[in-house]
Amino acid sequence: MTSPAQELAAAAAKLRALADAARTDGHGRDISTWTSHHASTRDARLHGPDRVDIIRGGSSGPHGRGIRPHLHPPVADYIAAMQPNVGVALAQWLEAEAFQALHNGQGPNAHHALAVARQILGSTDG
Repeated sequence: MTSPAQELAAAAAKLRALADAARTDGHGRDISTWTSHHASTRDARLHGPDRVDIIRGGSSGPHGRGIRPHLHPPVADYIAAMQPNVGVALAQWLEAEAFQALHNGQGPNAHHALAVARQILGSTDG
């Protein structure tokens, strides 16, 4: 039987490996920070630093005629691992840490929770 500590360590190792692999595109360019650009209410683009495209191809793009939208495989693996249910679990953890900080002072994981919160908010405070 797997202990909770082993499960946590395995999940951390998997997430770290997936995130490290997804930090560069297939051409070795840095794509470690992602932003979205909303062209309209029905169309958005996902970019890395210096507007490097995360998703490529597509019939309407200037270089994508006949090529379906596609991702660098490590990026696709990372996106699949960070599915919406992971976001819900992270939100629940952050809510618990916020409750702890509000009512009982910062707990032992507060600095980790703040680091995650600041990445989500795009903040460098701290």
